[in-house]
Amino acid sequence: LVQFERERRTGDLPEIERSRTLRVATRNSAANYFVWRGQLLGFEYELAQRFAKELGLRLEVVV
Repeated sequence: LVQFERERRTGDLPEIERSRTLRVATRNSAANYFVWRGQLLGFEYELAQRFAKELGLRLEVVV
């Protein structure tokens, strides 16, 4: 999982916790992230979702 932005950011955990949002970038593919019958699925999505839940954060997916 990788995050790309024009503006350089530290992305350290305290900053992420303050924002209460974990933002991840992924590709729309069967292995990574896809929508099937209205449900978000994919290995990277599920991994990021569990990580965000463990940290008590909201997950934001950028495709």
